Amino acid sequence: MTSSKMVNDRYRSALYLHQTTETNAEDIGAELAEVFAVPEELGVPEVDWAAVIRRIGWSARTLAEDMVAADAAHIAEKADDHEPRARRDLHAEALFDSLSTLRPVVQALFGDQAVREVGLAGAVPREPIALHRQGRTVHENLPHLATLTPATSTIAIDIETTRGELLPDVEGLGQALEDVAREARELEVTQVAKDETVGDHDSFFGYFGRALEALYGAAGATALAARVRPSGRRPGRVDDALPDDGDTPGDEPAPTEPPEPASPDAA
Repeated sequence: MTSSKMVNDRYRSALYLHQTTETNAEDIGAELAEVFAVPEELGVPEVDWAAVIRRIGWSARTLAEDMVAADAAHIAEKADDHEPRARRDLHAEALFDSLSTLRPVVQALFGDQAVREVGLAGAVPREPIALHRQGRTVHENLPHLATLTPATSTIAIDIETTRGELLPDVEGLGQALEDVAREARELEVTQVAKDETVGDHDSFFGYFGRALEALYGAAGATALAARVRPSGRRPGRVDDALPDDGDTPGDEPAPTEPPEPASPDAA
């Protein structure tokens, strides 16, 4: 599974948060139990602070893994676009050449009026949709030339053969344009899904990071609290865990296989 850099950086930060919770949950939990201790006579249930810390880390990692999966789906969808676009360009180039060659022949044989009537007036367009429209029009209108008298007998045009030569590229370009449009719609769907998971990650990462910062700080682990503080300039990331060169001791890259959900009970 491939990830974009912006998603990979966020994943690394989420993984860092998760790692701090797995490594420090017991020690921090024990300190917090003392900090928040209340007299037994108050009847306040004890809190398993280690479990709370692990749950926060697990939630941060799970959201990040959802984001990585959505990003990979978007990248895969992008890769699907290449084939229909290449097919579109191939048929468009062939059809452009055919129409460009046909136009002066029709003009020499039947004149400017015939050029307009078969749909060849003006320059042959390069834009694929306009080119396909013109190619389809010319293919449909070529039989009209059979009703006209050619201006010369030195050159001739076989109307049905010409139509047969145009048809594969007219139909091929039309199909390719439909496929490109479909791929564009599918790409938009994966883009929206990716944007939603990135937005969810960034929002909740801030909550999770600030919660851990507060709990670590309350337990006296001020240096660790500072390291999990969400970045003020890079959404969904922590600054101390990810220096600008991206080399974070002990971190992992984004998963190369579809991520398995992290277990909230993992120790």
